[in-house]
Amino acid sequence: YEQTDDKDPGVVLAQTPEFGDVVEAGTEVTLTVSAEVDIELIEVPDVEGLDYEQAEKLLKNEGFDVVREYDNDDNVDENNVISQYPTAGTEIEEGGTVTITISQGAEIKTVTVPNLVGMTQTQAENALQNVNLKLGAVTSVESKTVDKGRIISQDVSSGQTVNEWTKVNITISAGYEPKPIGKTIVFNTSYLEPDFDDEGNPTGGYISAVYRVDKIISGEPQTTVDTKTISSPADLPWNINVTEVEGTSVTYILYVNDIEKERQDQNF
Repeated sequence: YEQTDDKDPGVVLAQTPEFGDVVEAGTEVTLTVSAEVDIELIEVPDVEGLDYEQAEKLLKNEGFDVVREYDNDDNVDENNVISQYPTAGTEIEEGGTVTITISQGAEIKTVTVPNLVGMTQTQAENALQNVNLKLGAVTSVESKTVDKGRIISQDVSSGQTVNEWTKVNITISAGYEPKPIGKTIVFNTSYLEPDFDDEGNPTGGYISAVYRVDKIISGEPQTTVDTKTISSPADLPWNINVTEVEGTSVTYILYVNDIEKERQDQNF
């Protein structure tokens, strides 16, 4: 018998004497018959989790051919082997094929960024989590137009398409605390009357008068700011330093001996 890869078992491969030879009757003919080939089986090593280059080298060193396939996997690092076929421990013939599936890393998915403007920080976090995004840095700034605790802006525009778990930074309103503003209110008009002696002759002087300044703010009662006795035009101008909260509108009224003489409107 003779082992051969290209013939089925039991097939005559050769004979002695050969076909066509002339021999005496009763001569013994020897046949060479194909026998089943002894196949050496090799155990497939475990290459899952290895870098694909290491895996290929190990498999080829054992005498196997290697076929690559690729897939995404959230849990296996890029370029590492996710799985193999046949599985580790299986015995196959030398030169057999082992298919390895190589990770391309986690599948990258995209989502649409929601509009966060006007939301609170908690609402924004929930809105982002609902679409697999993250809240990034939170910056707080003063705002006259946006209520305290509400989002003014976001660094990734709403409607934009981004990768999952992208961070979105927001700017949130700290509200606005009006600041005190100082001004000087000036009254420089003399309302004094000339002074006369008993005979009706002008003395060259003036009759003293009490100047009083009141203020009116919408929704508040009228209050006195200051008073001063003016004896001569030389006592003028009368400068009054006042302070009001930013955004306040005030009307200042000058009274001379309790008679209204003039008004000044001031915006702070």
